[in-house]
Amino acid sequence: MNIIKPIHLRNDEFNNYIQEFKEKCVLNEGEVTPEEKGIVYRCGVEYGLTIDEKFQAKSFDYPLQDYNIIFRIKGPFTLPREARFSSDHGMVKVRPYIIQEYISAQRLHMIAQELYDKEIVSSVVPIDKEYLYEALRETAFNISMEEVVKLGVGFQIVQIEFDENGHFKAVELDESHY
Repeated sequence: MNIIKPIHLRNDEFNNYIQEFKEKCVLNEGEVTPEEKGIVYRCGVEYGLTIDEKFQAKSFDYPLQDYNIIFRIKGPFTLPREARFSSDHGMVKVRPYIIQEYISAQRLHMIAQELYDKEIVSSVVPIDKEYLYEALRETAFNISMEEVVKLGVGFQIVQIEFDENGHFKAVELDESHY
């Protein structure tokens, strides 16, 4: 059950919001998060991989009740997890569920490298780092889309594509696009 009511922004409102709050992505090279360990675990199950037990987290619950809009972001910029901005109807609190493909891809590449180099993952058939990365990426995408489907009823979903200079194109998606 959602605690925060979904919001719906007009094109000009979400364009203004994005322009005001966009920020350059920063790759965090820290430890693997519980969410990422959940991706590794599920990837192991779905792809028949054996993962060292010390590395895996069997499940992770995403706190979906706190979001009021969904952003699928491509490119080297992102948006904050919470912000307030002025609209025609007063101040609006935006708490987006963000699927940030740029950072996710970089983090999963680093994780695949670590899993492979430290022999944390094994398989009955030979695998390489690139195969492992692609499997992790597909698993992460599937998890994100499942969360969007759980959360998405009644929520506005906006896909934002940033270029290297911060210019963007934002498009509202319907169910056929996720």
